[in-house]
This record gives sequence, structure tokens and C-alpha cells, in this order.
Amino acid sequence: MNALVTVITFTYPSELMVVRSRLEFEGITCFVKDELTIQVDNFYSNAVGGLELQVRVEDQENALLVLKEMGLVHDQIKPRKTSKLLKLTDRIPLLNRWPLSLRILALLPFVIAPLMYFVHLKTQPSVAGLLLRTNWCVHSIKYNGVPTLYNTLPEKAIYDPYQPYETQIYIDEDYHIFLPTEGHEQIMGHILMRNDSVEIYGLDTLQHVYHHVYKVDVTHSRLLLTSDSTTIWCTITTRHLWL
Repeated sequence: MNALVTVITFTYPSELMVVRSRLEFEGITCFVKDELTIQVDNFYSNAVGGLELQVRVEDQENALLVLKEMGLVHDQIKPRKTSKLLKLTDRIPLLNRWPLSLRILALLPFVIAPLMYFVHLKTQPSVAGLLLRTNWCVHSIKYNGVPTLYNTLPEKAIYDPYQPYETQIYIDEDYHIFLPTEGHEQIMGHILMRNDSVEIYGLDTLQHVYHHVYKVDVTHSRLLLTSDSTTIWCTITTRHLWL
């Protein structure tokens, strides 16, 4: 326990209880010397030198100032030290009636919530992290609203990562993108990553279909690329860690 210091002595327990309640309301923890002895019989208070109200050393100045405000001490006392948080929360209705410890508990969720949101944003994988080195099973590709390529699997098999598939898209670590054709053969192009969009370029064929800037909507299991004329919808198959 921290060192204690006596700030005032009382003769009667009723006086002590009033002052103790006021100090504890101010967030100052109080102790009564020989409290257990006095509880046995109030007349013992004179025998032990009265009821000594004690506080921790670091709370002494604040306790003496409260006692001075109550007219119980009249010595010269240094100005009460008030934390910046206490001054700030004094402006908040209802909260300004609570001791500092309760104010901190009340404000804690408002501090933790933004911090957790910031951590969540920082730990979210980037667009590149989700796209690279991943095999995507093509559900459909539409050009000017007209379906151009179809997946060779039935609808119920599209979300099964263990089913074989023919129509696929994948991007390697050198930012080469491999896209399907009608015959399910792959053509290679390049992809330029941006914050929330990608540009596909450098294709030998099907440039009118694929060569666009796409808005990216991607999760761990789904990929949707949307440009002014082409929409590519894929689902996850397997994630490869190529060497």
C-alpha cells in the first residue's frame, strides 16, 4: 500500500463520515486509522487520539484543498492540481459530477472504438494482396451487357473450390494477367494496380473486350471487375503460393 498521511482528526464518527464521503466523491480514497478498534466502541476514539482521516501522500494536497473549501482547515495550501482530462470533462454535463476514475471509464469506449477501427483498416488486405497469385473461376464475362464467356461448370459447382474448372483468370507476381478466350485458352496481358481499380492492357487479342480500367470489388471469395463496357464476375477456387 502507498504511504498514508493524516489530513484531519475528528472526535465524533458522524463528522468523519461527512468529510470522508465528500473526499471520496472527489475521487480521493480515504482511510481511518485504527478504524476497526473504533468500530468496537466509539469511546475508544479518545483513547487512540481521535479519528484520524488519512489519504495517500499523492492525494494530500487535493484533500487539504477540499477540507479548506469546507472550512475545516485554514493553512496556506498550494493550488489544487487538476489534470487536463479533468478540466476537459468538466465541460460535459452529468460527466462533470463524477470523479476522475469514473469519467475515464465512461470515455474509454469512445477511445477504443476508433482505435479498433483504425487497426481493422490497417490489417485489411490490399487489392493487390487479394488479387495476386490467386486462381479465379470465371462465372461470366459480359461485354456491352451481352454474355461473352461462360463457366463450364453447373451453377451449383461454382463455389466449390475442389471442383475442376476450365474458364479461369489469374495474376502472377510479375503483374501478368491470364484471361480466357472462347475456347478456354489463355491470353496474357499486363495489369496495373491502383487503390480501388485496375487497368488491363498489353493484350494481343480481344483488346476491345479486356483493355479497360476496371473498378474492383474483391473479397477472399469473390471478384467483380466492372468497366464502362465489360463486367467480369469470378469466384475463388484455390490460392497458390508460387515459388
